[in-house]
Amino acid sequence: MCEFLILMNLNCETNNAEHRTKKLSKDQLIVRRGQPFTVTAELTQPFYPDRDPLTFTAVTGEQPSEDLGTKSCFGIPNKIQRSPSAKAVWKVDLGKISNPATGSLSLTITPPADTPVGQYDLFARLKDTETLLTTLVVLFNPWCPGRYNLQWKWELPLIYSLGLWTGTHTHTM
Repeated sequence: MCEFLILMNLNCETNNAEHRTKKLSKDQLIVRRGQPFTVTAELTQPFYPDRDPLTFTAVTGEQPSEDLGTKSCFGIPNKIQRSPSAKAVWKVDLGKISNPATGSLSLTITPPADTPVGQYDLFARLKDTETLLTTLVVLFNPWCPGRYNLQWKWELPLIYSLGLWTGTHTHTM
């Protein structure tokens, strides 16, 4: 996989069931915005977040931008320098069943409720090495209490048109 990662389990079957997307795929990660999903990682070394932070980047579209919400940088610890006008910042939490001393990590990742829907590449970086973890799909979430009503007005007709649209109501990718 890469020099710092032995194994990455996306738990597609479990995550897709929790996100009500299991009928779409059991092999590809398809999640809903505003709802966390859990992945597990086995590192080649112990994980010391204060010394060697684990950072993630989620990107979609041809020209990802923090200001448009199509690029998000986040990590453990969350000391990422972002654009002051960054929108749709994802977050990651280290799960209770993690064992950083052995490099065994349970990671809970949450795309926020205002994340543009679409296909994302998710990268991880530890020390000087970055790797593509997966390509995942983020869908609209009608069950998310944090969703924006304005986006709902624009997305509902798109859902009923049976097309997969990506972006926001003002910026389609």
